[in-house]
Amino acid sequence: MMAQTKTVVTQFGEKVIIHPNANNGLTANSGYIQFGGELIQPSLLTTNATNTLAIEGLMTGTANDNILVTDTDGILKTISRSSLTGATTKGSLLSTNATITINSGNNKLWDTDASLDITPGTANQILTTNTSTAIEWKNTAQITGTMNLVRKTADYTISETTDNVVLVDAAGGNIIITIPDGITAGRFFTIKRVDSSNNTVTLLFSGGTIDESDTFIAVGIKSTYQVITEGSNRWQTITRF
Repeated sequence: MMAQTKTVVTQFGEKVIIHPNANNGLTANSGYIQFGGELIQPSLLTTNATNTLAIEGLMTGTANDNILVTDTDGILKTISRSSLTGATTKGSLLSTNATITINSGNNKLWDTDASLDITPGTANQILTTNTSTAIEWKNTAQITGTMNLVRKTADYTISETTDNVVLVDAAGGNIIITIPDGITAGRFFTIKRVDSSNNTVTLLFSGGTIDESDTFIAVGIKSTYQVITEGSNRWQTITRF
């Protein structure tokens, strides 16, 4: 909008010169009224669902920029990101491997004295806590009590993440069932031999021991072993029948 200086004559023959003036967020510049300027009084701009307010062409910010907020009266203000109560600069909620820090207290996200560090799990796992109250992923079978059962007729390496009960059928030849190293303490497996052949079934503890000093178990016909690990590749037989 252009604001020009005008001279007008009233009905009484008086000459009046009109000068463009602007304030409270507007500025007169070379005959134009332009947006921009100091506010000289509290100002309110009201929007609604139909008549909205948008700003286009904003520059991309950086991690050190301030955040635009409103106080309890709806007045716009800026604060630094680090000034948010209990805020942390670690991780990003938009990244795929972010760290979210909670820090116990009242179990609120912005409390300052607890820690929640979630790493990605695998398919069909549940997030739970262990005996040390640390958060970890567990297989569904470990939580619900349902056992994941597999049947093997050849050499096989047990999977910590999926296996609970392994049925072994050695009718077609000798079989070695390997329990790998690095299994989490407290994990247990049940291994049952189901055939009656003269072939051998060996339960091999890779890189570890069973019952203090042995490194393998020769599984007899129709025999069942349930073994549990203390951690550090140390295993114990808890049931044999």
